[in-house]
Amino acid sequence: MTISTTPPDLPTSIEDQAYALGPLRRAQGELGGVITMIERDRSCDEVFTQLAGVSQAVSTTALTLVATGLRDCLAAPADPAAALRPQKILLSLA
Repeated sequence: MTISTTPPDLPTSIEDQAYALGPLRRAQGELGGVITMIERDRSCDEVFTQLAGVSQAVSTTALTLVATGLRDCLAAPADPAAALRPQKILLSLA
């Protein structure tokens, strides 16, 4: 077992980073689309649908990062108080 010195709220592997960054890049593109849609007076339904996509992508990333941090904290808890931090963050997203 490898003990990570990376803070528990950051992805610790290339796979975790890729999994977290994918939805954020999608959200970035969708948010640009929302801005363009508003500038072009698109319908509220279209804007709200696009915003829902942005929200989902950001939520997916937050949950991914919390799950990664929780996994790492449980695997090698450096500080018992720090091990509770991902749980608190996860509950704040509910």
